[in-house]
Amino acid sequence: HFGVGLDLEVVVREETELVDLMITFCYAAAEAPSGEFNHFEPYPSALESKVKNLKTGDLDLFTFMSKDGQKREPQKVIQVLEKVPPLKELKSWAEQGKLKENLDKAHPMAYSLIRWIMATNRSHLKKLTQEEQIPQMVTPHQFLLISTPPEKEKNFQAMKTQHGSIHAFHGSALMNWHAIMR
Repeated sequence: HFGVGLDLEVVVREETELVDLMITFCYAAAEAPSGEFNHFEPYPSALESKVKNLKTGDLDLFTFMSKDGQKREPQKVIQVLEKVPPLKELKSWAEQGKLKENLDKAHPMAYSLIRWIMATNRSHLKKLTQEEQIPQMVTPHQFLLISTPPEKEKNFQAMKTQHGSIHAFHGSALMNWHAIMR
């Protein structure tokens, strides 16, 4: 998904496990210690929400940045993600056509954050069928990362037919995957 016309309700209904995975990657990146490598890149610095305070009548500003707008505050991302209900409930809201309404009640930034997480994902993940899964991994949650353009894939398949191929596995810490997928 490139975020162009992204319908979050459709994505939550049809790709629930992918939504769960992307939220998990974002949460892990937000929790990661800061250091040489910035695990939380890109960061939702431009997201904000203004909500009318029913007590004062003023507009309350919600953002993932410091008050002066200069410093990232990933703990705010964590706080929002912790208010997101389990995926089964999210899917139910999406099926009812009430995803945004209910997420806005959970937290004013919840809908826009999840939409941003899905819209900024530039990779394509395919959930593996049981037949495609690697049994030694002992989990049904296995995905294939498809990252080559169709022309390169076509060339690879031709070379594979001619020379054969093997599967290789490369892992990375959970906190790295938010950045890897972008």
